[in-house]
Amino acid sequence: MSDKSSKKLVVTLIISFVIIASFTGIMGFVSINVTKNSINQLVGEQSTTTANSALNKIDLSISNKISELRELASDSRIQNQLLQYERNSESIDGLISTKLQEKKSFYQNQLDYSVFSRILVTDSFGNKVGDTESARFENLSDELWWGETRESFVFVQDVSFDEYLDVNGIEISVRMDDKRGNFIGIIHALYNFEDIVRIVDETKDESQFRTSEFDLFDEYGFLIHSTSEMDEERFIGDYISDTSSNVYIELDEQFEELELKQSEILFKYGIVEPELTEKQEIQLDMKLEPLERQYDQIFRSLDFENPSFREEQELEAQLDELDEQHTTILREYGFVESELTESQEEELESELIALEEEFDSIYDDFDFDFTFGGKGFAILGTTGDIEILHSYSRQMGYQEFPGLGWTMMIHTEMDEILSDANAQQNSLLISILSVTIIAGLLGIYFARIFYGQSKKITEIEQMSVIGQLSSNIAHDMRNPLGTIRSSVERISDQNKGENKHVIQEVERIKRSVNRMSHQVEGVLNYVRTTPLISDDHSLKDMLSYAKESIQVSSNIEIVMPENDVTIECDQEKLEITFVNLILNAVQAIDKSDGTIKIRISEKSDNVMIEFENSGIPIPNEDIAKVFEPLFTSKLKGTGLGLSSCKNIIEQHGGKISVISDPVVFTVILPKKQKEHV
Repeated sequence: MSDKSSKKLVVTLIISFVIIASFTGIMGFVSINVTKNSINQLVGEQSTTTANSALNKIDLSISNKISELRELASDSRIQNQLLQYERNSESIDGLISTKLQEKKSFYQNQLDYSVFSRILVTDSFGNKVGDTESARFENLSDELWWGETRESFVFVQDVSFDEYLDVNGIEISVRMDDKRGNFIGIIHALYNFEDIVRIVDETKDESQFRTSEFDLFDEYGFLIHSTSEMDEERFIGDYISDTSSNVYIELDEQFEELELKQSEILFKYGIVEPELTEKQEIQLDMKLEPLERQYDQIFRSLDFENPSFREEQELEAQLDELDEQHTTILREYGFVESELTESQEEELESELIALEEEFDSIYDDFDFDFTFGGKGFAILGTTGDIEILHSYSRQMGYQEFPGLGWTMMIHTEMDEILSDANAQQNSLLISILSVTIIAGLLGIYFARIFYGQSKKITEIEQMSVIGQLSSNIAHDMRNPLGTIRSSVERISDQNKGENKHVIQEVERIKRSVNRMSHQVEGVLNYVRTTPLISDDHSLKDMLSYAKESIQVSSNIEIVMPENDVTIECDQEKLEITFVNLILNAVQAIDKSDGTIKIRISEKSDNVMIEFENSGIPIPNEDIAKVFEPLFTSKLKGTGLGLSSCKNIIEQHGGKISVISDPVVFTVILPKKQKEHV
């Protein structure tokens, strides 16, 4: 590239950088016009993602606890004890309780609190056979979790307060089967709610919303944990009703319309439904839900195709008992039911199912302030004069754990964030102006560098020509050197030691020819790059060949490795490399007494070969240059030996490095070559 062309390119680059800098400045001024709505949306998306992340961690934690209980349930010693208990109907020796206590204590020692507040095991009849907290005999087959787990294999019940242990926890139950798949018992645990609190608090501390308030609500909308210090009881609907949008009004109108429709249906069938508060309605649902599950359990266990008379009697008794409980609960809340025929009951049930589907569809196409796909939505509300963004995310579950219908909310005060955004905009204005000026200066600076690089490229092209010429000269020198070596050998054979002066001259010529041959080979090895001819070869064999190829004086000891590794490589090229590295070490020690140690070690898919010598340390200023072409600190040599080694090692996909005092050259090579090297 000519100087004229380089200068023209420099001018073009300067103009280009100025245009880019100007465009950046214009785009900057346009982009700072950030609307308040876009900030709300950005914060809503980030906080909703954070809430979703917290719920995902909770889901993963509960799923892991299910897996741990499954692992405990498959313990052969526990299963053998259960089977022995069922065969002999005798009390067991406490091994099961010991195993359960070990599991509980593991977390106690790791986290300083009990992740599992209680773990117990029942046999296939519901008899408790092991418990970390109580040795008292109990039959637990009437418990809701026992029946549900027997049918569905895994059962997780929402957070509740355990009066016996004085803790809040989540009940997790796992069915136990023997190797043939026969039901032999259930393992039941109380997962300490404190662990859920830890996950929520850690998520908050690790997020950018450390000043925001994190609330966790259960399936029915009641607050079960908050990071704020407020003690009052809160309901998830309180935040929706506090919004400045029409969200609450629209929801209220739709719910009132459907509730009126429900009252009309019930009145038509002579059922009087009292006016309940929202909290009372949820409490009523919570009391009726266990009954509904028991109804389902009874019908699933019944053989409808061929029920026996006894089964029919038992079914009728169980249903009568559940109906009585159902009626008692409804009367407790002021409901009055009339006697309906079977046909009327079916019609009522059909109308109520259709109405329930309408309730469920209210949220389907609802227009929230901001929505973020499956992660959740955000609603902008106000508390006094403060705007607060409420971000919602719903629990999705993970693997065997279907979720408990929890909702995570993050409440973020927007005034402070908007104030910070304005301050950042002002800073951005100053930054853009500075960037515009700096970009222009950098354009000039990089253009000058490019001009310098263009000169270096020219020099490299010249070096390439010199390298090609050197290669040709080296090739041409090999034949004359071979002729001289042959002639000297003949003179030596003819003299047969008769003339000592002739012997001395012959030896001097041989040394000169050998030195010139080594330099010629160094040039050729550096300038020629041929494809690898790879096969499996012994490193120890190649190192031995390299050692034997070099004349080593008696003052130098070479310690070879005892171990061996077979690698895929180009044998000839690696032998050249090892010859150069050993010869370099020999020359470094020179006439002093010294040692060269060669070591082989394996590291995963790689092998490391170290060449350590006791010669003079390499000066610090020369360490970075030893692998550069034409660099040498010796009076004799081309400065291409180590550079040639580096080329060969890198062609094999490896690395070579050196340290000083002691001098150690380290070669790292892959055991197997990649394709198309």
